[in-house]
Amino acid sequence: MRYLTLAALLLSSATLSAQQSFTITPGASVTIVGNVPITLNNVNFVNNGTFTAGTGTIALTGSTASTIGGTGTGNFYNLTINNTGGVNLLNNIGVDNQLDMSGMLNVKNRAITLSPTAVIVNEANATRVTDDAANTGNVTTTRTFSSPLANINPANIGVEFVSSPALGNTTITRIATAFVLNGSSTGLIQRYYNIQPANNTGLNASVRFYYLDAELNGVLENTAVLWKSTNNGVSWVQIAPDSRNTTANWVQKDNVNDFSLWTVGNNNSALPIILSAFNSYCKDNGANLIWKTEYEMNSEKFIIEKSKDAVNWNAIGTIDAKGNPSDYNFTDAEAGKVYYRLKQIDKDGSFTYSKILASDCEVKSITLMLYPNPASDYTELVFSSKKAFSTNIQIFDAAGKMVQNIQAGVQTGMNKIRLNLAALAGGTYIVKLNDEGLNITKTFVKQ
Repeated sequence: MRYLTLAALLLSSATLSAQQSFTITPGASVTIVGNVPITLNNVNFVNNGTFTAGTGTIALTGSTASTIGGTGTGNFYNLTINNTGGVNLLNNIGVDNQLDMSGMLNVKNRAITLSPTAVIVNEANATRVTDDAANTGNVTTTRTFSSPLANINPANIGVEFVSSPALGNTTITRIATAFVLNGSSTGLIQRYYNIQPANNTGLNASVRFYYLDAELNGVLENTAVLWKSTNNGVSWVQIAPDSRNTTANWVQKDNVNDFSLWTVGNNNSALPIILSAFNSYCKDNGANLIWKTEYEMNSEKFIIEKSKDAVNWNAIGTIDAKGNPSDYNFTDAEAGKVYYRLKQIDKDGSFTYSKILASDCEVKSITLMLYPNPASDYTELVFSSKKAFSTNIQIFDAAGKMVQNIQAGVQTGMNKIRLNLAALAGGTYIVKLNDEGLNITKTFVKQ
């Protein structure tokens, strides 16, 4: 095996400057003895062999983007990122003492592990740990807290325990991108935290979560809130902070009893409903749509939309959101070869669409359908009759008072009669049709 030793007694510093790489080849070993600083100016650090950092410093400087990579373990004592062109991480690395962020470091979906004594310094808007969108590159550290904590920000990672009981063995991971849920990360800062302490119940802790202005990602600092997930990001709960500091860039929550995933965002951040199922199947009376939600936050209603070409859509029904988790269903009495989708509307007016379902159901028989229900300006009474006749359709309010009396002609076979509801106030109503052997009573809600 080949060895290269950089000894403090023989070499006070070393600088490599060229458009090349400082490469430790397979089978070779490089050991820094003492606190020798090695500066790589526009040079990549490539470890394909064995690297022993000692108490030395590796500094990546210059103005042309460089990389840290190789097949070997990259474990540094002091690592300085000071290249104005940025540094890209191509392998997981560790830092034992100090990570000096004097430049931008893109972790490229890799991890930086900080030892129990390591610390991040000089991190700022233009000199920070970052990653490409939707990646989960991170900085992580594990510490043992055997006594209560007060104003401790382990490794300067961005989570400050203002006060907390002993947490025991605790791993804190800071992911360097905004959390992505159902394809969106709008209104969430470009970092989130995973805190995993051994002692994680009844904590009554006060904690500050830090961020940089460059990571705001559309978040409004003056009204920023916390978001917490206890199921690995499947669903999130909004938590009102107890204090904020838009100058020091932190949001604080008191009386925290347990830790998990946490991030900072707007109070209407894009954390949409989670549909675990949306399907259709054919029944004798039409196409039956069913869907299930695992999680709903600020959801107001679902609008069922229908199309013949998957391009032009019409609303055929509205169902109020129930909360989570919930099951929903809707039957389209006029089925046929069509497409369906759900338009989920939040309380703030924002909306998202579900996937599109293709359906080809034949209507074989029908007793009675009233849709949309709940209704706005109109609803339609759909039923079958064995003969044709003229009749009256009556609408009664919840107190039993008749509010509409509609003359209608019923034909043999399938009938669809539109009821104009524009003049009715919001509330619950009953539709009745009693004539020629038909006895129809149906309840609907006017929104």
